[in-house]
Amino acid sequence: MDKKLLSTLVLLALGGCSTSDDAENTPATFSGVSSAVIDINVPNSNNALTVIDEDEGEANIVSQTNTKTTYGTFSITESGAWTYELDVTNSDVTSLTSDATLTDFITITSKDGTTSVIEVTINGIAAVNTAASIGGDMTASINSDNVDDVTGSLTITDPDTDEAQVEAQTDMETTYGTFSITTTGALDL
Repeated sequence: MDKKLLSTLVLLALGGCSTSDDAENTPATFSGVSSAVIDINVPNSNNALTVIDEDEGEANIVSQTNTKTTYGTFSITESGAWTYELDVTNSDVTSLTSDATLTDFITITSKDGTTSVIEVTINGIAAVNTAASIGGDMTASINSDNVDDVTGSLTITDPDTDEAQVEAQTDMETTYGTFSITTTGALDL
């Protein structure tokens, strides 16, 4: 066979081949649960997403394990099972009032690079009042010969912020005299 003819046939044959992938990437779509609502009393959420992708071998999610987020940690498997755990020690979370919310946004990616966002809403809860503990001089004895004031001191322990104090009272009438106490617990009978 003539070299020219052979070269022409090889070039024609190669011209019909493509070295690039002619197939266009079809973006993936996500379905399932892509949001959650939690609070400090229910700090975890377990859900699932599904990736749909027409492109062969691309219907998976890029997994994440214990990824730190703004208010917690997030994990997701290739098959789409995801968990979110609220950081109950985060100062923004612990100071959240009952009428306020925070939102954590987590970006996930399918195998073909398509992204989606999971939204976790964190609701504030009503503050729980924890009872104070009162100690110190809880009793006093006075005899009729004593005309001096009886003094003492109470101690207040309260885990609630800014509540470890007594409501001040001055010269309150009692059955047998008057009573005064300061916000720090100093007594005068």
